[in-house]
Amino acid sequence: MNKFSRFTFVGIFNTLLGYSLTMLLLRYSEFPYYYSIAMVTLVSVIINFFMHKKFVFRSYISFKIFLMYLITYGFIYLLNILLLAILIGFGLESYIGFTLIFPFSVLFTYFLLTKFVFIK
Repeated sequence: MNKFSRFTFVGIFNTLLGYSLTMLLLRYSEFPYYYSIAMVTLVSVIINFFMHKKFVFRSYISFKIFLMYLITYGFIYLLNILLLAILIGFGLESYIGFTLIFPFSVLFTYFLLTKFVFIK
């Protein structure tokens, strides 16, 4: 199984977890969308780091890799919030806007992780 296939497999698991938690918070909680996404992102990043490290990129753990991973996901979080705010400004519900953003976010995340975090 190649690296992108492993990324996809881990991504499906994390996507189901993250997307489900995000949808639950956006639809049924009183939290603003940026808090909901921040909470799920934090949980997902921690779980995802160890899954990416072990199964996808088969990398060692170092503070530098973890820091770059956090910076990458921080950037993705800010980008998601910006794009979602724009879509909400056009009148979309937050959960619909997030659904539209999500596929692009996943592909961009893979690009950033392979080019800047888990470099071989």
